[in-house]
Amino acid sequence: VYTCLACQVAFPTSERQRAHYRTDWHKYNLKRKIAELVPVDAEQFAQKVLAQQAVGREEEERSGLIYECPTCKKSYGSENSYHNHVQSRKHQEAEQKALQGASALARVQNEGRLFSDHSDMEDEDTHMTTKTNQNPALDCMFCNHTSKDFDSNLGHMFKDHGFFLPDKEYLKDVEGLVVYLASKVNNGICLYCNGRGKEWKSVEAVRGHMHDKGHCKMAYDDTEDPEQLLAFYDFGPFDEESLSEADQQQVEQQGSDA
Repeated sequence: VYTCLACQVAFPTSERQRAHYRTDWHKYNLKRKIAELVPVDAEQFAQKVLAQQAVGREEEERSGLIYECPTCKKSYGSENSYHNHVQSRKHQEAEQKALQGASALARVQNEGRLFSDHSDMEDEDTHMTTKTNQNPALDCMFCNHTSKDFDSNLGHMFKDHGFFLPDKEYLKDVEGLVVYLASKVNNGICLYCNGRGKEWKSVEAVRGHMHDKGHCKMAYDDTEDPEQLLAFYDFGPFDEESLSEADQQQVEQQGSDA
């Protein structure tokens, strides 16, 4: 039996052992051993590789997005440029004016409602609450739009808010994931900050934050609970052979060239 102490696995032949020594999995565990950390198994390493690939794809997709500031009516081609704009004094002054205008409009509307029938107002509030919570799969997470079906809702959120689901080809429960994310927004949690920042007191407040900061997207990083995400994703089985197959082919190719 031929073993690898760094990865804590055994091989039936010395050739398999030597091929394993050339894999990224083995090199990764060597670094963990030097740092006095426990090794990861083949499946854990494969999930780390997939997560890193997902980050790369997200960055590629994000590079083609246009970040718009509805307050200042300006567009930016990169997230950094958008964030610099949001933090600028000019934007903050414009945002403050917009908030003051919205507050003044709200006061006028509230004064007008005092003259309306109280029972009619209660019926309207009940209808609005029912519409928002009737089916989270059909309600947009970022505005008050309601779609006729789930696919239309996904299309609306992508087109109007730039929202997309990473690694969609591995999703086994797309609707369940959207409902899970919608529950966070309804509880005042920004999808991208995901508990790392402020929790907002209303849906309108957290929506405004996500629009202003360009956070209409999943965190999809170590702030998410892996077990929670794996309830919606299926990356398939992974073993040691699937991880080292490419390296074995490379070794064989080098041998034949020599």
